[in-house]
Amino acid sequence: MRKRHIPALGCTEATSSPRDGMHGSLRWDGHPGRHPHWRQTWAGGQTWAVARAASRRGPRRAGQDGCVTLAFVRHGQTDWNREGRLQGSSDIPLNETGREQAREAVTMLEAWTWDAVVSSPLARARDTARILADGLGLPLGPAYDELAERDYGPLEGTSSAAAIARWPDRSYPGAEPLDDVVARCLRGLERIDADYPASNVVVVCHGTIMKYTLIRLTGYPVDVVLNGTVSAIERDGKGWRVLTINGEPVTA
Repeated sequence: MRKRHIPALGCTEATSSPRDGMHGSLRWDGHPGRHPHWRQTWAGGQTWAVARAASRRGPRRAGQDGCVTLAFVRHGQTDWNREGRLQGSSDIPLNETGREQAREAVTMLEAWTWDAVVSSPLARARDTARILADGLGLPLGPAYDELAERDYGPLEGTSSAAAIARWPDRSYPGAEPLDDVVARCLRGLERIDADYPASNVVVVCHGTIMKYTLIRLTGYPVDVVLNGTVSAIERDGKGWRVLTINGEPVTA
């Protein structure tokens, strides 16, 4: 199989500065961290697979037509998500809502033939990946240190809303610079590519690192990455394009 290469500098970050709400919990219709239309979407029968089929000819196996897909899944909810705290490198476990979100994400991924499920080493991502791998009938792949969340330094455990209000550009004192976060994630994707060449891979990690890496790879102005949702991108000979953000199809 032909080995693909993930370009580290192929795209520039979008000039917009969308609201970065993924550090804490998002409360939509009383469901913290859940997509506002999640229940409506599933109850109405409009699954992720159906939405994708509307714009594509169905799921492809890895390497078909030279295309490879990565599905970034943000870990399920934790208590700190629910309480609106910055987590970063703090190793906070999933709560029961988070475990249920991970089980629901399996349904979003079942339309595809996946080759591997890998993750960040932090427990909330690792446990989400384990639930996904079990649901998809795959062995749990390795953890990659490069996929860990942004280190927020002394602000970890504090209010995300207060931090954003004080430093709206997210240049938090003592925190890992965002450019370094993206560069680190791209190195992790290179390692995944070497371990799983020409493969469709589910990558379970975190809101901030997902958001800014997706922007860098695709140029798409990602706003918020929600707990337990799938944001999928496809690469062909022309580069990366966005398929879904938070489980919702993206039209060109």
